[in-house]
Amino acid sequence: MKRTFAVALSSLTASAVALGGSLFVGAGEAQAVPAVRGLGWSAIIQHETGPLDNKGTLRMVWPHGGTITIGRVSTGAVISDVSLDGQHVITARYDGTQTIFALWTTGTKSLKTLKLPGDWEAAYTADGGLITWNNYRGLMYKRNASGVAQARYAFPSGYAANAWVNPEGTKYVVQTASGLTVHSTATGAALNRIPQAGANCRPESQLNASTLILSCYENGASRAYSVPYAGGVVKPLSPKNFFNYVPTTPAIASLPAGAGDGALNKVTATGSTLFREKPSGKVVEGMTAGGYDRYLWVNAKTNSGGRPVTLRKYDTVTGSYWTLAGAWRSGIVTDARTIDTHR
Repeated sequence: MKRTFAVALSSLTASAVALGGSLFVGAGEAQAVPAVRGLGWSAIIQHETGPLDNKGTLRMVWPHGGTITIGRVSTGAVISDVSLDGQHVITARYDGTQTIFALWTTGTKSLKTLKLPGDWEAAYTADGGLITWNNYRGLMYKRNASGVAQARYAFPSGYAANAWVNPEGTKYVVQTASGLTVHSTATGAALNRIPQAGANCRPESQLNASTLILSCYENGASRAYSVPYAGGVVKPLSPKNFFNYVPTTPAIASLPAGAGDGALNKVTATGSTLFREKPSGKVVEGMTAGGYDRYLWVNAKTNSGGRPVTLRKYDTVTGSYWTLAGAWRSGIVTDARTIDTHR
């Protein structure tokens, strides 16, 4: 989920307190970085030796390679969201009792920290603010750019983990017991309800600005489907047992771990073929970071059964790739998000 906005994060005062949490100002690095904009930029978390080495760094990666160091992150931190213009990144760490969000401004390498008790998620909205939600407590708040809560939105307890905010930050989708509900991020108002259509479906991404991508579970197997935000026919996008569908050309989806070791496949609604890189012919494995047109960014493994260590950009038509970060380039990549118009 990536947003576009021009609102600058303002300085926090000592008295700034969010509902359910407290806010603190973090020191940014003195050296400014160039503004980064547009599709194909990636935010990555990179470690020297492993995800628990306490030496994590947030970096922005150019579409064709080259990195900009933004700042240090805590062990266990992951990327929650990136704005569409690349100017803002949310990283998060859950320590067992609270979630600690770092709200980064990439151009100044500065951050503000939002601490919330419990296990929370966060995403940017179109006005430059945030939506935060807690699936265990059934809570959702609309917040300003500094993280201060402005409104509490109605939210069903037990389904918040399946909430999703669209890339434009204008609406969010929630899975409920009876189906999916589309809401306005500005007001929290329900815009439309989409029945489950006989399957347990959660929002995963979007095919385009008018169509959702769902991950649905039927008879113990996952499958990607599409459905218009306005409601309508639910159509399959992949065969059964696939998830994490990326609408590149051709489309790519993942097999679950244990069913091909998380291998990536080229998929249609009815068939699939293993996605192999060139010139080695090796099956591509790892977590997809994003993709559009014929290009796919992957937090890739270097050996079968191993952990993701690099950020690679693949041509889904030819199988050729470029290593943009990781491995021999300043440490391993443990998490990555690439700016596209789908997630």
